[in-house]
Amino acid sequence: MKDAKNELIKYRLSRSLETYDDAKILAEKEKWNSTINRLYYAAYYAVRN
Repeated sequence: MKDAKNELIKYRLSRSLETYDDAKILAEKEKWNSTINRLYYAAYYAVRN
């Protein structure tokens, strides 16, 4: 059970980092609404139970 939980944590943090990278790309293109959306979800994936 502990291994499954650790794998889930790794997956969610990985997804959070990918989403954060998407936000940086969007910010470079000055796509602010989409940047904010990606930042929101990056945080969401990182702290989700």
